[in-house]
Parts: sequence; structure tokens; C-alpha cells
Amino acid sequence: MAQRGWVGWLADNKAASAGIAVSLVIALIGVGVVAARSGNGKKKGTSLQAGAEGATTTAVGQVAPLGGTVTSVPGGQTGASTGAAVPKGTKVAGTTTGGATTTGGSTATTPGGCTPQDDKETGITRSDVRVGQIVSDVSQLPAQLKPNYEGLQAYVHMVNAQGGVCGRKIVIDYNNDQSNPATHHYSLMIHKDFAFVANSSLIDSTDYQSDAPFNPTLKDNGEFVPDIGGLAYSYGRNQSPLFAGTVGSLSPSLTGGGMFRTMVNEAKTVPHGPCRNAGVVYLVEPTGASEDQGKLGQAALLQPWGANFGASHVKLYQASLAEPLTVYEQTVAQMIADGVNCVFTYSDLGSDINLVKAMENRGVWPPDKCTGPTCFALTYVPFAAYDPKFIRDAGDASHSVLTFIPHVPVNETGSPAMQTYLKWLKTVPGAEVSTFSLIGWTSGEMFVEAMNACGGAPTRACVIDYWHKKQGYTAGGLLGAITPFKSTRVDCSGGCGNFAGKGVYNFKWIFTCSVMLRVENRNGKVDFYRHTPATGYSCDTLQVARGKPA
Repeated sequence: MAQRGWVGWLADNKAASAGIAVSLVIALIGVGVVAARSGNGKKKGTSLQAGAEGATTTAVGQVAPLGGTVTSVPGGQTGASTGAAVPKGTKVAGTTTGGATTTGGSTATTPGGCTPQDDKETGITRSDVRVGQIVSDVSQLPAQLKPNYEGLQAYVHMVNAQGGVCGRKIVIDYNNDQSNPATHHYSLMIHKDFAFVANSSLIDSTDYQSDAPFNPTLKDNGEFVPDIGGLAYSYGRNQSPLFAGTVGSLSPSLTGGGMFRTMVNEAKTVPHGPCRNAGVVYLVEPTGASEDQGKLGQAALLQPWGANFGASHVKLYQASLAEPLTVYEQTVAQMIADGVNCVFTYSDLGSDINLVKAMENRGVWPPDKCTGPTCFALTYVPFAAYDPKFIRDAGDASHSVLTFIPHVPVNETGSPAMQTYLKWLKTVPGAEVSTFSLIGWTSGEMFVEAMNACGGAPTRACVIDYWHKKQGYTAGGLLGAITPFKSTRVDCSGGCGNFAGKGVYNFKWIFTCSVMLRVENRNGKVDFYRHTPATGYSCDTLQVARGKPA
């Protein structure tokens, strides 16, 4: 490959790339975001931390068990350490721990009595505040990251219509980098914009250190620029103390197994169950992320805290990007020969469609149409497939497919928060309801909430420190509770997957509260419908699947 990563792959595969979802790197692990290969190994054998020196964390507050019996999650959690701290040299008011909680919500944007004051920070005046947003809206690929911009636009429209944040209008400084370093303008934007909000760039690894302390590579006027919300793809950005993730942060070590356990237990009672052997499908792609996270998912399927298959009952299968349907039919044939009857994918939308169609062509799926002798009992796809295109293009093969998502299903429109999002999304021409626009919307809400807390002369340090303290953020119920800087201490001296770091880290958590969905036909409409729990979210706890607890 003449060029590295996605840029080189796109250049070499222009024809094939038209069928690949950008959301590949978002949902390979089934939790919404996935990190590209990260870590340069320069600090092998040292004790490194992604957080404050000596900081450790435990489960935050009450954790509800999985299995369909939980109907709600507490709106706030208290009394826990929140992991990674603001880097040394950054002035922060207060502490980075505490019991403050938030449920968010699309309500009034300016506290009573707040008036803008003179502010010496970059990108802010008495009349407006500039926020940068970098998105990889790659022309060769379906535009599944652009909705992050549309969702942020919708939220900004609402805030500005209500008078702005503390009297300041928000101005979005938008950069579509097209996944190309030459048009990725982070180094310019830090000198113009107060903060980044809802960034979703496939090449965000260029902006952050690949090992602890995972700081941004550049400063403006001696300070780092806050990075609020959006989707992170490199481990460096995910684990940075300057990044407050809307759905948490991916690590090379931590994963949950509760949803897999629920799926596999349920398969004991469905036609063609129980699960005898599991097949894990991952992709060979430029970052190595699919393989890395597929193997992390394999660990969750093996372990008692997950699906508890045991080592001899989980088999790995790989495919290249943009493989045709005929290749997937060969993969399914091999699964049948191996005795697999439950499938878990770590693939993009297009690959997921081809896989389930290949299963249908081989006569093993969907369950209600399979007559044997071999039938599959369970198919799980990451939420990259939570898209109307999956149902439209896969047809009957989409039926009974399972996924889980970190937010309220978009077909549940009863809550005030969902109604507000839907109302204001209509102000953005061409925007459609999606997970990705929801992430853009909630990222904007995170920024405004922090700005309101920081008063009439907010600082960058105050904004990021706000999210270091916050726990149990739900965006008014749109999201399962998120504590952006909750972390677990992990020793990677013996290796943590394809992450090259060999130290000790406080790895931040990805989201643990989610809703399981299943494709069903209800009253003549085929869609992803809530499967479990009946209301609210089911919550898990993350386990150290690679490396060891420290």
C-alpha cells in the first residue's frame, strides 16, 4: 500500500470502497466505536498511566444486572473516582473527582442571570463562541459520519434560537477532512476555536499521542483544546484526558459480556437452539481494528462473565473489505462444516448485509424459514447495522437479527428529549434520524452544559474539568448513563492486543448501559424493535479481557 491507513486503502480500492460503510470503525466491537491501531511502544517496561498519578477506579454507584429484568437505570451515580485527569500544566479549578451528577436534557440553555464577560480564551467573544468540528465525510464511502455534523447543527440551531449560551451564539467551524491528512485542519483550528465538539475523523490518531498520557500533540497559547463528544477512532484520542466521549471511550483491554450472555441464554429457548459453537467474523482492513476487537469479543464469548462458551467452542473467521456475496457464502459453508450455529460479527454495514444474505442463500437463516438439516439460532451485528439500509437491502435475511445500542431506539418517540431532537433535526436540510446525528446532538448538549456551568467568562480548562467531574450523564434520557472518565487500572506489560504500549494504564470505559434490539415485523412494518429490557436500559460492568488488573 503506497499510503498508510484509510487514505492508502481508498486510493487503491476506489471501486470497491463505494460499497463500504464508514461506520466500519465505529461499530466493529458492537459498542459503537472502535479504535484504530495505536501505540508506538516507545515506553516499554515503564509504568504509564492514562490518568492521575496513583488514581484507581471501581464500579460507579449501582450497576443493574443484565437479563431483561431491569427496567431503568439511576439517573446519577456518586462517590467514585473518575479516572484520567487533566494533564499537568493545565490549570483546573476544583478537583477531578466528586459526586456531582447530571441527567442532561434539552431544556433552557442559559442559566438565569448569566451575562457574557470579557474572555481572553481563543475563539470566544462577548457575542459568540466558535467550536471546531472535524468529520471524515469521504466521497468514496456512504456518508454515515456526516450526520454527526447534522446533529450538531440541529442542536446549535435550537440553542441560538433560544438566545445562545450565556448570551453567546455558537458558531460551528466545520472541516470535512475526507480522511486525508492534507485536508485535516486540526493544527489550524486550535488557534481559532474555543473547543472541538462532535469530532468524528477517521484519522484522529494524528492529533493525539499514541501512548500515555495520551495528550493532544499540539497546544494553543500553552494549553490543550477540549474535545467534547463525537466518536473517537484511535486509542490515543479515546484514552486522552482531553476527550470526553459521548458514549464513553474504547480501550484495548476492557469489554463487557453481559449482552452476549443474555443472547446466548435466550437462544436455549428459541427454535434451532441452543448455541453449540459460535463463529466470530472480523475484517482485514487498514487499521487492524476489526481483528483486534473481534478477538476482544472472542474473549467475551469464552469467559464465564460473558457467554461462557469455552475455548473449543468459539471459532474465528476473516474476510477482506468489500468481499462479494459469493465469498461470504463460502464462509457460511465453512461455519456449517465447523458446527457453528450462532454468529457474531465485527464488520461494517455492507459486510453485515452480505453475511446474512449468504446465510439465507445457504438455507440456515432466518430461523422462521430454515427447515434444516442445519439452522442458525442467533445472529448478532454491531450497531453499524442499525440503519434502514440493512433491512431494505438484506430483506428477509434481516429478520431476527440482534444488536444493541447505547441510546433510546429512534422509533420510541414519546420522551420530551426525543421529541425535541426530532423537531430541531428538521431544521437541517436533508438530515435523517440516526445514531450518528444523535451523537452530534448530544455532543452539542455536553458542550453547552459545561459552558453554562463555567459562567460568563468560561475557560477551556473549566469545560473539560466539568466532564472529569460529571457522572451518570444521560442527555435527558436519550443515552444510557455515561461517566466519561470512569476508568479501570490495567497492566499491559505482557501485551494488550495490537496496542503497542507496555505500561500500566487507567483505561477509560466505553458505555455499559444499552438496549437490545431485534428485527421484527410488527403490524406490517419491519424494523429494529426493543427486545430487552422492556423499558430503560440494561447495564453491565466491564472486565479486563487483555492485560491484567493492576
